[in-house]
Amino acid sequence: MKREKERYCYAMNTFIFLISLVLSLFLLTITTSVNAQGAALSISPSAQQISHHANPQITVNVNVADINDLYGFQFDMTYDQGVLQFVSASEGAFLGNDGESTYWIAPDTSTPGLIDNAASTRQAAPAGVDGSGNLAQIVFIINPSLTTVPTSTQLRLMEMKLSDINSNSLAPFDVNNGTINIEICLDGETDSCGSDVGECQAGTATCSGNQWGSCQGGVGPSAEICDGLDNDCDGNSDNIQDTTNPLTRDCSINNQGICAVGTETCTAGSWGGCPSPQQEICWDGIDQNCDGSDSLCEGDIAPPGGNNCIDIEDLSKVGLDFGKTSGFDPVCDINNDGEVDVFDLVVVAKDFGTGPGC
Repeated sequence: MKREKERYCYAMNTFIFLISLVLSLFLLTITTSVNAQGAALSISPSAQQISHHANPQITVNVNVADINDLYGFQFDMTYDQGVLQFVSASEGAFLGNDGESTYWIAPDTSTPGLIDNAASTRQAAPAGVDGSGNLAQIVFIINPSLTTVPTSTQLRLMEMKLSDINSNSLAPFDVNNGTINIEICLDGETDSCGSDVGECQAGTATCSGNQWGSCQGGVGPSAEICDGLDNDCDGNSDNIQDTTNPLTRDCSINNQGICAVGTETCTAGSWGGCPSPQQEICWDGIDQNCDGSDSLCEGDIAPPGGNNCIDIEDLSKVGLDFGKTSGFDPVCDINNDGEVDVFDLVVVAKDFGTGPGC
């Protein structure tokens, strides 16, 4: 009988132990489920479009949702340092939303691409906080050296730890990372385009489909002309494009001598004029007075074809036909007025004794 009682007591004790163990496991499961069931740690917004043109500060939030008895947290975040540049990290309001104090540990950001060990805990509070809210804010800017646009980059949460007041992990919980899309521009943005130098007027380009549209409403450059204005919008007026040299052009008065092909220069918005007839210089082979010949040398008429010297033979030849209106040697009517007269005689006499053959 005694042995049967002992066996009965042993069986009952074993049964009670097993029941206690099952109840303990059940309560632990319930507690864990209450603490973390449905909880999530997320980057918010989960995806955002950023204008490379506007280059704003980019704020992302690290949020927790549906948590119970949260007393402290810790996380790392990775990012592409070729696309983003870290600016700052600060604690959100959730952990101290009931007015209790918190202790924030700023992350180590000495390694590009890593925000390491951002953490905070409540201080001397009787319990953790429940619900959903913001744990931290991270601010970036676009890396100034980024040239490949559009582009997309990921923000990832790593080494995440959530603790209750008893220093127990509140795992498991869901983790949702974030994406940042860098676009050339965002729809509706506008930007000045073209130039406002000289006669040009800047226009406006509008972003559509994350691409810049054509320049509208501006005045573009035109060919430079001699008018005192900067028509080609290069910062200079009446100049040869991309130089400071003034505009020039070929010109002609009567297609004779030095007047045949000349160059005039633009000065103060007006053309300076073509080369005009000058005083003739004899025997230099140049038609300075633009009459079609080296005219002051026309007195060299004898012998036929001249001898490169205006001498007594030339005077005598004019003298022989002097006063005639017909029957004269045509070379003696030097001014071609139909009469050998004093005007022809003067042409010979004023250059008498000149010429390389004298």
